[in-house]
Amino acid sequence: MPVKKTLRATVERLEKSIAVLDVEGHEVAFPRASLPTPLLEGEVLVFSIDVDAASAAREEVAENIDSETSKAGAGRKRGNPRTASTRSNKK
Repeated sequence: MPVKKTLRATVERLEKSIAVLDVEGHEVAFPRASLPTPLLEGEVLVFSIDVDAASAAREEVAENIDSETSKAGAGRKRGNPRTASTRSNKK
């Protein structure tokens, strides 16, 4: 089961469309439209970060399919077999 993480970010400054946040000593530009309003410099925001288990599972399945596909096709010629046969029949 994924571990949930909580981050605290201080609003360092507000610019036209971004808020510059101090997150654990690192400045991060974040879209203001995604943050609560009104927002003031110096406020502390708390972010809760969690992994979307469904998307992680889909990604793992996709990686497995890619891996199996590359193994199965390792001995084959590359290219489209339909266009290859058409080319060989032309005179």
